[in-house]
Amino acid sequence: MAGEGPSQVVIEGFQEDAVPWTVEDFRFTSKGNQVYAFQMKWPEGGNSVIRSLAKGKVSNVIGVNILGSDAPIKFEQTSRGLALDLPEQMPADFAQCYRVSLE
Repeated sequence: MAGEGPSQVVIEGFQEDAVPWTVEDFRFTSKGNQVYAFQMKWPEGGNSVIRSLAKGKVSNVIGVNILGSDAPIKFEQTSRGLALDLPEQMPADFAQCYRVSLE
């Protein structure tokens, strides 16, 4: 799983097209039992769903935090995806990174 969402980026060498990101666009990396999900656009209203981390697609999620913030992240992993209740203040000016801990 490298990414999800409707936006497609064309990369040639070290150049990539600028695209209008949506709140459904995520890019992923992982290390051990941690998945790092980068949300490319902050959602208005403070709720987001990461479909690639749905129950049954990955191990059970045991914790979520957003890098750069101490605010607690409430979450629910369902068959639809990992639903996040986000803080009002976005911690970074660009993509947000969620550290998702799996069992």
